[in-house]
Amino acid sequence: IEDAEAAAAASTRDLRGTVHVLVPPVLATYFLAPLVPQWRARYPRLLLDVATDNFASSRVDGFDVTLMVLPEGVDSNIVARTLFQGEAIVVASPAYLARMGMPATPADLVAHQYLRDNGMAARAQTGRKLCLRHLRGEAPDAEVDMPVALQSVSTDLLLRAALDGVGVAVMARLLVQPHLASGALVHVLPDWMYARYTVYAALPSRRLLPARAKAFLDFVTEQVPQAVAQQQGAVLP
Repeated sequence: IEDAEAAAAASTRDLRGTVHVLVPPVLATYFLAPLVPQWRARYPRLLLDVATDNFASSRVDGFDVTLMVLPEGVDSNIVARTLFQGEAIVVASPAYLARMGMPATPADLVAHQYLRDNGMAARAQTGRKLCLRHLRGEAPDAEVDMPVALQSVSTDLLLRAALDGVGVAVMARLLVQPHLASGALVHVLPDWMYARYTVYAALPSRRLLPARAKAFLDFVTEQVPQAVAQQQGAVLP
């Protein structure tokens, strides 16, 4: 058994070549980048070639593995493995809320400045209005036509603007959890959310999955619980 395990380990470390990965910029920065040291330690001869695209779902066949974010209810024919799920919520900085007031209902947002992620809106097919859903389904969906102060597909840009008190933003709860914990951001309208989403690892339509691609897919899947826990501020044993 020991000989077999040693042979398998040696075979794994001998994998070489390039794994071509496509990923949205926000996942590249906050999910994939922290995993690179562990990946290099395990697969020192496998090069990760990472491309970024906010609309990765349209380019799956051009890469070994594609990480993508899709809103709840989207019907897709892609071959994919579910990595994790989450919610997009409304946030703002304490300084901004002290200046503009804390919204008590979705309708109150009409008096606030919107930091609009037009990439997220396009994926959720919600148009220009901010559409919110009650977490427990105790109220009808609310559509708010907010004045837009800043619009971008760059999550980092919008997050920076929210931290700097420019306006109200919709962000993945997992992404902003450290800022909520530190008090740098506040969860606005905590009974409401923008949408639920799922992060997938998608494969090209071709049947044969190269060993290097399978190694990356299995590695990412294995690392998800620890990565999510660290982002939430918890440490798994």
